[in-house]
Amino acid sequence: MAGQQPPALWRRTGYYAWRALTLALIVLVAGWDAVSLTFFPDTGFTSSAYTLLRSVNPWGMFGYGPPLLGLTVLAVYAYGRHRGGRGRSYILLRVTLGAIAVWYAAWTAGIVGSWILVGQISSLGIGKLLFIAVVCVVLARLTPTSMPPTSSGKG
Repeated sequence: MAGQQPPALWRRTGYYAWRALTLALIVLVAGWDAVSLTFFPDTGFTSSAYTLLRSVNPWGMFGYGPPLLGLTVLAVYAYGRHRGGRGRSYILLRVTLGAIAVWYAAWTAGIVGSWILVGQISSLGIGKLLFIAVVCVVLARLTPTSMPPTSSGKG
């Protein structure tokens, strides 16, 4: 009993839950941030919480959008490739999810640096950013290396 695999239905259910969470994270969260930073950098990111991030990059806030947008597009490609289940396709998805986690952790560090530089806390979005980074790491670690069985069989 101790070393047995869970029934196939459980593995499929876990796989589909992982898939839904991963797609939602990539498209809804990273995609939204990438689009807003690429196309509306001076509208949505004017708070003093972004002072350090704005001053470090020679292009201002616009400089952060295209790299995140490229990473998001690569993550969507990796997700689709993994879904096809060809070879070791899970590696690219793990790497892109890890890169998104690093991006959000660095973004968080930039906001904390702005707090120190400006001397006031003007945004409380840090918890959300750290949560996204942690979820990216967890989803990257839980990336299935193979497709679940399609029938319950011997399970």
